[in-house]
Amino acid sequence: VETTTVAKRQWTTPLAIVIAGALIAFGLSQQSPAKTDNKALINNALNEPKIEVAPISSVDHIRGSKDADVIFIEYSDIECPFCQMYQVTMEQAYKEYGKDKKFAWVYRHFPLAYGKDPLHPTSAKASEATECVNELGGEDAFWTYLDTVYASIDHQKGGLVMSSLTDIAVKQGIDKAKFTACLDSGKYANKIKESYDAGTKAGARGTPYTVVLFKDQHIPLVNPEGNSLGALPYEVVARIIQELLSKK
Repeated sequence: VETTTVAKRQWTTPLAIVIAGALIAFGLSQQSPAKTDNKALINNALNEPKIEVAPISSVDHIRGSKDADVIFIEYSDIECPFCQMYQVTMEQAYKEYGKDKKFAWVYRHFPLAYGKDPLHPTSAKASEATECVNELGGEDAFWTYLDTVYASIDHQKGGLVMSSLTDIAVKQGIDKAKFTACLDSGKYANKIKESYDAGTKAGARGTPYTVVLFKDQHIPLVNPEGNSLGALPYEVVARIIQELLSKK
């Protein structure tokens, strides 16, 4: 896995204000509006983020071109209900802006499955399942599988059912025996953990966490406390994309 990092910076002042302004325009002075005002949001945007974003490489899963004008790198947890909502948002953004190298979406695993008291202890295995599908069916199969797994989860009824990982793969045409052997082997466990560790270096503290790539800049979508803005609605994501495209 390629883990070389690039640029710990940098937001130029105009672009920082573009992003902050897009959020403010939709009344999002972040996840805790009672504790945050617009001035704090702008001030935060002008600070240099201390992050290390791994460059896009052949191990990444990307919808669109790696040379797109605007790229959203998402660090996500399959068992996270907010990630489930954001999956739909990002699909819509890709359908709307993914043509002509305008926009691309990179999905990176960030399962909250590690540490003494993991929030989603089986999410790493679910991430491994997507990599097994990728191995056996290719990149298009990966995205179809990922979309279907997210859509299948009912968070009101206990969340992810582990047996569904195999059922969905088989319905998608993946060989059951090969999928089961791959998943049971744990061959992708290190890749998932490395993705998680790289996400931590990139500033991820929760999911979904997004870093926007635009020109030579790497823009984490965080609040003034440095926490992820989470599942931004489509209207806000579209506004950010439109504003950045206007600055090409």
